[in-house]
Amino acid sequence: MLTARVGGRSTRIPLLALDTSKAKISSSKGRLVVTGVRATLTAQAAAALNTTFHVSLFTKGLPIGTAAVYARS
Repeated sequence: MLTARVGGRSTRIPLLALDTSKAKISSSKGRLVVTGVRATLTAQAAAALNTTFHVSLFTKGLPIGTAAVYARS
C-alpha cells in the first residue's frame, strides 16, 4: 500500500494497492532491485480524484502501472 497526505491534511490516505505476486527481486552493483510491482488505485484515491475533477471515471482497482524499487543493500 502506498499512502500520501492529501489536501494539506496531516492524515494519510491509501493511494495505490501494490501487488507483489509477480515481482522479481535481484541485486545489482550493491543494490537490491524489486521490479514488476503492479499498482492499482484504491477506493479512497478513486473517490478523491472523482471529487476533485467532477467525474466518475476513476474506480477501485484501476490499473495505474508498475513500480520498480531500488535500495542500497
